[in-house]
Amino acid sequence: MTAQKARESGCWFYCMQTQHWLTPEEFEMQGKCNLITWGNGNRDILANYRMRDPRDGIRSGMATAKKAATDLQEFSEKVFAYFNQVAKDKK
Repeated sequence: MTAQKARESGCWFYCMQTQHWLTPEEFEMQGKCNLITWGNGNRDILANYRMRDPRDGIRSGMATAKKAATDLQEFSEKVFAYFNQVAKDKK
C-alpha cells in the first residue's frame, strides 16, 4: 500500500478506526506508508488504513444522512402524535 499506487488508481486512504480520509499526499506526509518498516506495533496502525475511492465515502455519507433524516422525521411524528393525543385525553 503506497501513496503512488493510490494516486495511480484514483484512491485515497480511509482510516477504519477514525473514519477519516487522507489524500495520497496527506498519507505520505504523515509517514503512514512507511509505518510497516518501523516495527510490529506500527503494523497495527497501518492495518487500519484502506485504499478506497473517495467517491464511495460521499455516497456512504449521503446514505447515512438520508437515513438519519428519515429516522428523525419518524421520531418527530411519533412525539407530536403522542403529545397531541395526551392533550386530547386531558380535555
